[in-house]
Amino acid sequence: SLVKSFGAIYLLICENTFSFSISHVNKIFCDFCFIAKTKYISLGSMTLVTLYAVLVTITAWGDWMAILWAWVLVALCVWRHRANIQRLINGTEAKIGQKAK
Repeated sequence: SLVKSFGAIYLLICENTFSFSISHVNKIFCDFCFIAKTKYISLGSMTLVTLYAVLVTITAWGDWMAILWAWVLVALCVWRHRANIQRLINGTEAKIGQKAK
């Protein structure tokens, strides 16, 4: 998706501002647990990107470009998933394993 592509570009360009650590592994693990529990991929994607932005904000405090970029990714993710958000609100979003209607 667009957000994942931008995230990969960010990591390639700014690899010195973002170090992969145990906290990031924990975040990814928690997101997979969240997806397994709710069975909503779109909600899990938005949660993962938001947690990423929170972690970047905490761990890269002072690196305003990294923080700004992380929150731009959140905005792009929410914008990209706006139809999914509406279906979640309406209760019509398909879950993992559910047959398409």
